[in-house]
Order: sequence, then C-alpha cells, then structure tokens
Amino acid sequence: MISPLDPDCESSFHYTHDGRINPTADDTPHAASTITGLGLNTPSLVRRRKNIFEVVFDPEARMSNEELVIFTRSKITLKEDGTYDSFPTLWAQIERSLLP
Repeated sequence: MISPLDPDCESSFHYTHDGRINPTADDTPHAASTITGLGLNTPSLVRRRKNIFEVVFDPEARMSNEELVIFTRSKITLKEDGTYDSFPTLWAQIERSLLP
C-alpha cells in the first residue's frame, strides 16, 4: 500500500472525470492495492470527486485558468490547523492540467 503521508503519493494515482481514482502506469500494483484496501472508489467518494470535476469544468460557470490555479492552490495548501481540504491530490491534478 502507498502511504498518504508519502510526499510523492499523488504520482501513483490518476483521477478520471467520472470521479474514479486509478493507478498510474508507474505504480500499478501498489496503487491498486491502496485503492482497494482504503475503499477509494466507493460510490460516495466517486460521486463527490465527479461533482468537483463537473463544477470546475462547467463551461457556463467556468473561471479563467488563472482564477482556477489560484483556487486549486488554496485547496492543496496546508491550513493553519495542520490539515488539508478534501481531495488535495485531486486538486493538484486539476492544477497541473491547467498549467502550460
């Protein structure tokens, strides 16, 4: 299993626009066992991630790329209380997709 405390853990996973989390090609066996073992594709988590994609990429409510980068960075920054917002690795993937 991959530890969520590993600073590079997000490189082992990829999120799809339907809300699922999948292993990247680089770390398939460990990532797959983590996804299964931690229940990362339960219907409620998939639905919540799908909702994020739908809101972020809604053409009618779409922010500019610059605004989205600022917003996503706020979601992946450690808060003063030592916690992160929900799905920081999903937000990091969205941010990377926006950068040239």
